[in-house]
Amino acid sequence: MKSALKATLASGAGVALLLGGAGSLAYWNDTTVAQPGDLVSGTLTLGDSVCGDWTLDGAQSFDPASDKIVPGDSLTLVCDSTIAIEGKHAAADLSATAAGAVDNLLEDQLTIGATYAIVNSDATTRTPSMDGSTIDLTEADNGKELRATISVGFADAAPNDSKALTAALDDITITATQQHDAS
Repeated sequence: MKSALKATLASGAGVALLLGGAGSLAYWNDTTVAQPGDLVSGTLTLGDSVCGDWTLDGAQSFDPASDKIVPGDSLTLVCDSTIAIEGKHAAADLSATAAGAVDNLLEDQLTIGATYAIVNSDATTRTPSMDGSTIDLTEADNGKELRATISVGFADAAPNDSKALTAALDDITITATQQHDAS
């Protein structure tokens, strides 16, 4: 009896396997691996500034260690730094700010600004186009010099108690802020 039961079970299992396999259909398949390579981000840096001497009202030499400013004076300082900007859509806005160590009435009367030029390899300059506060600084300017002409003006109508004070312009910082240029 055991042999007959075993034979019946084996036959049933064989039929079930055959019927189950009869309903499947095999497809050929294959895979490939895309190898796009590495992605590397761009860069935006300004090298250390090299500055000339201060001038007063665009012509006279001015030494902040010994000369004094009076209301209506305008000081100018020209500083150059190397531009490193890489990226297909890299662009930058530029701004100048002063960090004063002493907060007093004299500093409140000073206006700080800057204009910029790009110095080409042949020593010619071009003034970047400005659209509001956006400068046309792009990857084409990589390796060129950025010339920042910094101006500090002392208000014409400065109050009387702004006399004999020190404005500590510890650093005038030129900041390049990355923008996306989709053109």
